[in-house]
Amino acid sequence: MAFFYGKEKPMSALRRFHPIVIFAYFAAVIAMTMLSMNPLVLSISFILALAVNATFQKPKAFFRGLGFFLILAAIIIFTNPLFTKSGSTFLFSIFGEDFMKEELLSGLSVALMLGAVFYWFAAYNQAMDSEKFLYLFGGILPTISLILSLGLKFIPSFQRQMNKVGDAQKGLGIYQKTSLWGKIRNRLRVSSALVSWSLENAIDTADAMKARGYGVKKRTAFSIFRFRTPDGWLLGIVLVLAGWLIAAHYLGLFEFSFYPILSQLNFEAKGLAGYVAVVFLGGLPLIIEVKEVLKWHYLKSKI
Repeated sequence: MAFFYGKEKPMSALRRFHPIVIFAYFAAVIAMTMLSMNPLVLSISFILALAVNATFQKPKAFFRGLGFFLILAAIIIFTNPLFTKSGSTFLFSIFGEDFMKEELLSGLSVALMLGAVFYWFAAYNQAMDSEKFLYLFGGILPTISLILSLGLKFIPSFQRQMNKVGDAQKGLGIYQKTSLWGKIRNRLRVSSALVSWSLENAIDTADAMKARGYGVKKRTAFSIFRFRTPDGWLLGIVLVLAGWLIAAHYLGLFEFSFYPILSQLNFEAKGLAGYVAVVFLGGLPLIIEVKEVLKWHYLKSKI
């Protein structure tokens, strides 16, 4: 965890695993979230995704993102009754528009799904960099994997370059804050510089990859990734949990309907086992991080 490790990179424990293990984990947890409308499954997934992101984000950035999500969630929840008229339990009325409990809870589930998927992808971007992605798919789909890898890397690079250009213009004294039109002109100048930088960077990257023979058949590549025993254990755990969740999905253990009335959650033995599997699958990064923190403090005490 970033708080306990100090200056060490966030998500350091999960990042040390083999790329195929990291990719399999996030594929499983994102699929688990997207394939279910069960409010308890979505709530667990969202809370754990939020907790995983809280371990490596700065408090200011974390709460800023959380605030944006709460606004988006409120919009989804209160606009859902405008498009869905299937509820049966009246709660209140605003400007002649009736709001039903089923409609609001359905909107809440959609918001939880979107928030959980967003935060899981944010964690994925921290644990799975472009080098690991190219290692997995570069030999199978060289062109597509390169484009996806560059696309995932482009957004943070674009933000950093935008801050640099803005700081440079402030240093030159041409960054105006006096009027709305002045702010618009500032953004247009920054955007123009960013477009030129993006095109030049794309050309340089393409030339570099071509010079290195990327995509050529029978091309060998050096890799620093080695599949170790801990990778095998973690991959096995992920596959077992994912397999059980797939079985639970097809057995209908997570089935839940909102209309015309809310159905009951399944808290029988098999249903509880499914929810426990959801908790363990979503909480694996936290378990790994806590284990590494305890190990780090133990070794530190032995010095």
